[in-house]
Amino acid sequence: MPEKRRVIVLAAHSRMESYLIQKLQAVADVKAIVWEDCPAIAKCSQFWRRSKKLGWMYPLGRVTLAIYGKYSEKKKREKCNELQEMQAISIMDASIPQITVSSINNEEVMDLLRETEHDLVVVTGTSIIKQSVLNEGVCFVNIHAGITPEYRGAHGAFWAVMNDDAENAGTTLHFVDKGIDTGGVIAQKSISVVANDTLDTLAAKQGYVGIELLVDFIQNTSLPYKSAPTIERDKSKSRLWYSPTLRQYFPFKRKISQIGEQKGDRRAY
Repeated sequence: MPEKRRVIVLAAHSRMESYLIQKLQAVADVKAIVWEDCPAIAKCSQFWRRSKKLGWMYPLGRVTLAIYGKYSEKKKREKCNELQEMQAISIMDASIPQITVSSINNEEVMDLLRETEHDLVVVTGTSIIKQSVLNEGVCFVNIHAGITPEYRGAHGAFWAVMNDDAENAGTTLHFVDKGIDTGGVIAQKSISVVANDTLDTLAAKQGYVGIELLVDFIQNTSLPYKSAPTIERDKSKSRLWYSPTLRQYFPFKRKISQIGEQKGDRRAY
């Protein structure tokens, strides 16, 4: 039986990341996990910069959407099989070395990459990785919740629906470079959009298929991973998207309902 490939994971804490690591342990030798836990001041600073770019109503729209989604769409989330499966996963192998850093670009992360033998670095949910960190790893890949280059940034499936482009609601596995979701595309897969989907259920479906793409890549690609072929995509369609606000969410719900009517699946799931 061939040896398992050696993998380092750089991640932010969420249900998807815990599920990802569980799946990785079945097919790879997870050598280390780096959790990025940005301090509140850094998150506020990022929010401030985003607000200056998108307008001062943006923070209010983001907060109200978070509140609305948490309390008004609970039943819809409970019907999403992918989300329920992810939430059921909570235990990881305690023997895997783990560190928590305030920034994924810390010297501590670079030291770990230099000192830990690995074949692949899997990135999910972290902030943008600087070139100085990328220089220390053998090969970096990212699971991106969107079809690139059309839907770079946040909530790619949401914006695909908003653009009447639901066939491009999906996930991309790509190499990491210093840009935002601009690395070479390894594989892509669409998700099924149904009448009762929400931001959370779309994200869960995207994460679920993204992990499938990653596992397939690890198991069926020869080393070195960085030499794997990539898919040519039309970069003239490249666009960066941001997290939606409550004002944008209601048109999304109408479009989701229309998709359900076309499919005849009003009840969803």
